[in-house]
Amino acid sequence: MEREDALTFIQERLDDGCIRSEVIAELVEQNVSRSSAYRYFNQMARKPAEPSHTDLILDTLRDQLLQAQAVDDSEAILKITNAYASALAKFKRV
Repeated sequence: MEREDALTFIQERLDDGCIRSEVIAELVEQNVSRSSAYRYFNQMARKPAEPSHTDLILDTLRDQLLQAQAVDDSEAILKITNAYASALAKFKRV
């Protein structure tokens, strides 16, 4: 199996929901060397998306709000809630 065929095959199998070990085993059965199968798979596998800056900001504010709620700090809760609402509006998430 040629490289392009292997990459197409891997993409199809990933779209079907197959896991890496299944895809590698099928490639090896089709006379692709194990090292090439892993290399091809790594080229086609979806990389996990990194969180955006807005996600990090909103997650941090949410965590701070939960901490303030845990210690029942009403002043901090109000302050953080306002900051969180402002960030949501700014990032157009509402």
